[in-house]
Amino acid sequence: MAGKSFDLLFSRNNLFSDVLAFFYSTFVYFAPWLVVLFYIIWSSRWFSPSPFFLSVLSYSLIFSMIISGGMSFLISRFLANCIYSRDQRKIYESYIGAVLLVFSVSLVIGLIFFAVNNQYFLVQKILACYTFVGFSLVWILMQFASVTEKESLAVLAFAGGIVVSVLLARFWDISMEEKLLLTLDIGIGLIIFMLNFLILSYLRSSIRIGFDFLLLTRKHPQLLFIGYFYYLSIWIDNFIAWKVKGIEIAPGFFMSPEYDIPKFMASLFFIPSLVVFNLSMETVFQRNYKGLMQSIVSDKPMRVISENLKKLSLSLRHAFSNMFALNMVAMISCFLLRDSLRLWFNLSESFNRIFVWDVVGVSMNIAFMSLLVASLHFEYYGIALEGTALVLTSNMILSVFFIENIPGLSFAVAFSGGFLYLLLRFKSKDFLYEVYTKQPLGLEKVKKTSWKPKEMIR
Repeated sequence: MAGKSFDLLFSRNNLFSDVLAFFYSTFVYFAPWLVVLFYIIWSSRWFSPSPFFLSVLSYSLIFSMIISGGMSFLISRFLANCIYSRDQRKIYESYIGAVLLVFSVSLVIGLIFFAVNNQYFLVQKILACYTFVGFSLVWILMQFASVTEKESLAVLAFAGGIVVSVLLARFWDISMEEKLLLTLDIGIGLIIFMLNFLILSYLRSSIRIGFDFLLLTRKHPQLLFIGYFYYLSIWIDNFIAWKVKGIEIAPGFFMSPEYDIPKFMASLFFIPSLVVFNLSMETVFQRNYKGLMQSIVSDKPMRVISENLKKLSLSLRHAFSNMFALNMVAMISCFLLRDSLRLWFNLSESFNRIFVWDVVGVSMNIAFMSLLVASLHFEYYGIALEGTALVLTSNMILSVFFIENIPGLSFAVAFSGGFLYLLLRFKSKDFLYEVYTKQPLGLEKVKKTSWKPKEMIR
């Protein structure tokens, strides 16, 4: 959603602006993930984090991503509609509604978890629930904050929160077992406050609480299922690994470090490829997409429409080419560094075998996600729903059979199959015909048999 400000940076045509746009976009798409990564690495350097602390961070990141990420496709489409119609009032009203909804759902889930797992002190429960709810809110806040096109202020919010957490953890003389979790929660609270202040400053136009983004499910009910199917498909094999071969690293918290760590490491290598793809889609592709749509609704000559369609196709190919190139670089880097990573983190011999499958799986996940985003841009919601359902189902079933003997295979096979499915079903050449038949021209809609645009004579 931050494509406009990225576009302004790219339009300057210099290396510094391109690097700055990449830096901003990385924060927009992966800020909570990077916060957890940095804090774990930093705290491990200066302290000895408790298993409870590491469990809370891992669970909060994963399940907040599922809860908020599941709504992300629906909210993104709603925000795009509001921006196109210049309806800022609905954006702010739905921001309040989305925050209340995510807050309520994540709080209830957190309370249920600790009600069932009643093995901790009240202070630990409060801090853990706060962390989980906080991360869930941050994911949603970042979506709405990107509408303000003030990415530098969003980066400042995260930097301020992290600095405060680090300084408090390092120099605050407090005798408390969960000091690291408390200081992190203070930083998360500061991030939420600053992001909320940013949104209030640039978007506030009403005091009404709205849930208009949920009304979009009447027209496009697939969007909600697509979001939850996709994010569940990323982690379903981890959940099964926790059940089959996991260990209880803290009371009630099960994980499989042998399986989780290689997958987490592999994901970090592929962040640049997904960032570059999303950046291309939010800038050049989005600009060409709007140009094509405007030429159609403005009844431009077919020659103009065809030229705009070619520009759109070229920008899409360029985005995929960059993504695949960076994916290849990431894969080669992973294979070259796998032995060094295993020795550096003192991991078992099984790391290399699992890491190879995870590298292939994450690479195909990026390719699948890219095709999924393209499908949603072209409004092929049915195809996107089928693809995400296929990946989720296949990853879940294959994990049951292979997670113990060939860990990582299910993840790689599931996303490879999903990518091939979307690739076979995605037909951008039919886009112009489908958009044309959707226009309210009062013409009879007929089933397509063979259609090729002819030059219109004006």
